[in-house]
Amino acid sequence: MKVRSILGASIGLLLLTACIPPIPNLAPKLYLHPVKGPAVSQPPDAAITAVTSGISSGSITFQLPSGESCSGTWEPVPQNQPASGLAASWDLVYGEGYFTKHVLGAKWRGKAKITGNQRSEFQLEFYRDTTKEAPLLGVAVDAAGNVYKVTQ
Repeated sequence: MKVRSILGASIGLLLLTACIPPIPNLAPKLYLHPVKGPAVSQPPDAAITAVTSGISSGSITFQLPSGESCSGTWEPVPQNQPASGLAASWDLVYGEGYFTKHVLGAKWRGKAKITGNQRSEFQLEFYRDTTKEAPLLGVAVDAAGNVYKVTQ
């Protein structure tokens, strides 16, 4: 009888803790550094800090320097998906041919569409090389014509 109540309490505690949302400071952060477009004229420390959650898909949130709140969801990109609307941005940010050589066919790729509460729109792509320790890299573009280098 005592074992059942301990087991029941343990299962209840496990279910309760599973419902607690992730703490933002513990979620991985991404940094969007402007490399082309109007945002480049902002101060050098104007990188946007994004907070992400999830393992196989999740959310991305950040606040623009203007105060606009942006959020969206990211999802994996299948390894055999050849096309990318941001291939030219990958090459602009990381060098000619980078998308084809490194990103195309990568095992771990993701993409996101992010919108702001004042109508800003972003497309973001990221990937991690084959090793677990490799940094996550990416690119983002917004509707205002900015291109961003995304780092972890």
